[in-house]
Amino acid sequence: MVDVTVMARAQAGEEAAFAEIVAAYERELGVFLYRRVRNPHVAEDLLQESFIAAWRALPRTSPDLLLRPWLYKIALNMARQWERRERIVRWIPLHFLHAPVDAEDPSQRDEVHRVLARMKREDAEVLLLRITAGLTYSDIGALLRLKPETVRQRLHRARERFRRIYTSERGDT
Repeated sequence: MVDVTVMARAQAGEEAAFAEIVAAYERELGVFLYRRVRNPHVAEDLLQESFIAAWRALPRTSPDLLLRPWLYKIALNMARQWERRERIVRWIPLHFLHAPVDAEDPSQRDEVHRVLARMKREDAEVLLLRITAGLTYSDIGALLRLKPETVRQRLHRARERFRRIYTSERGDT
């Protein structure tokens, strides 16, 4: 968490303050991007591009900017641009989606990956943002331009779809 004085200094163009922001968020954004694109080298590049874009845009932001969701929005947009450029869509295996998945078992991780690949992109994204990034309904709503109640409903439906597909792939009843 970055305090308001660091934010104000970064918005004023102070590189040291922005370095504090990078230090505070680079790990979690890097993990998010890796899980999103499933390629460590691409994720690293996207992380750097995300912070460059943030640095350039930060002076034009309002003082009451919600930094964390804003950074996630930039990172998500970078991942989406990369996907469009590469013309591929890849989803990550999530370790917990209210379904019994052993994170250490590669076959179950692969199953989860296949399920996410079969889901609508919007459903998989909202699950990813909530479960792996830990964003709140409000944060996700701001990021995707949805009301928090809409995010809650979309998450509920996405979890149900995930369970349905996951169960049918495993042959469970």
